Formats: sequence, C-alpha cells, structure tokens
Amino acid sequence: DPVQNVDVYTGEGERSGKRPVLLFVHGGGFTRGDKHGTFQPDNITLWAARHGMVGVNINYRLAPANAWPAAAQDLASPIRWTRANAERFGGDPDNIILFGHSAGANHVADYVAHREVQGVEAAAVKGAVLLSPFYGPSVGQPHAYYGSDAALQTAAPQIERLRQSQVPLFVGYAEFDPDNMKVFARTLLSELCKTDGHCPRSVYARDHNHFTEGNAIGTSDESVSGPLLDWIKRL
Repeated sequence: DPVQNVDVYTGEGERSGKRPVLLFVHGGGFTRGDKHGTFQPDNITLWAARHGMVGVNINYRLAPANAWPAAAQDLASPIRWTRANAERFGGDPDNIILFGHSAGANHVADYVAHREVQGVEAAAVKGAVLLSPFYGPSVGQPHAYYGSDAALQTAAPQIERLRQSQVPLFVGYAEFDPDNMKVFARTLLSELCKTDGHCPRSVYARDHNHFTEGNAIGTSDESVSGPLLDWIKRL
C-alpha cells in the first residue's frame, strides 16, 4: 500500500553508535491522519533526534476501508524494518520504544497486547508510550476499525491483555482530554497498578488538551517530554 513507508530522523552527522529508537504512530480517529499531519508526528520524531535517539515516523492503512488488524500489522512491519535497518542510522536494533497518540496509542496498545499480531520483531520493543488512548466500557454503534467485536474495543479485556504484557508502559493524558478518555486512562492506571511490576509511569498534563499535550513536545514546555525522556533513559 502507498502509505506503508517510514521517515527516519537522526541528529546531524550522527549515524554511529547505538541510540534508542522512538517509533511514532499518529492519531486521527482511525480514519484519517498522516505522519506529517496535525497530530504531532514531526515534532516528536525531531525531539527524539535532538535528545540522543533515532526517530521513526510511520503511516498505516486507515479505516473503514482497512479494519482490524490492518493497522496492527502495519505497525509490526515497520518494527521489523527498523530492527533490520536501525544500525544504518545509529540506532540500537534491540531498543525500540513505540509511541502512539490518540488512535495511534490504541494501535500501539493493540500491538503490545495482542500476541497474535507480533513476530520475532517484538523482542526489540523495550517500552510503549500511550498518549490518550481510549477503549470504552461497552460497544455502541459498530466501530470504524474494530467493528462490533467487544473483546477488541472495550476497556476490561484490553486492560487484562496489557496486564499480561511484559512491555513497560508510559501513559499520558491531558486535563482537557474528552472525559471518556480521562476515565479510561485513570481506570487503566488503577487496574495495572494492582499488579506488582505492572504500574506504568504516568503523566497528567495540566492545562493541556488532546492536541496541545503532544504539540508541546520539543518546546520549552516539558510537562510531558521531561518525564518521558527520564523514563526512556531508565528503560
């Protein structure tokens, strides 16, 4: 598919060594968005390159034309590519951190939680950043991506799958996120923290909304990027 391509961001002249690789997945409500769109992709991968990492930006097939598990497969594939090619760009092929925002955070969570979409590339994933994901309490109208399958799109089964995953999580959400997203984030954190060793690092971005929480990354506002960079360094 024409959207199945990546961009790689590195510090100027820095193509040696083994730096962590931050692979970003854009949002857009599952049906829109682009790695150069309005959902923060470029500033986040540029921030990564400026802070000792290699940034990788991806696109993925969009719903409703491409339903589950198309986007999860389109995440597995660039992880494989990144693992195979990271050293060309000064990256560590065995130190890949996934970062998704909004629908992109769902795609990252789905990849981490569903072993059936993973291949040998999953061994390189050392952490996953979920910035304002959303899984609802129940199924209403058929979802553009998940369809009518409650097991795919509701909170309880997804939280249980994430509990069983061994991938460390960083969860962020904003003060002015939609209320249902804030409820899910708090529920996710509360439930995962009941299990020893599964409590994610988290950030509540005060004075931010669903868009500005990501737009601030790479600016002087380090309310999200500061804790995130510290977490990445500790992985």
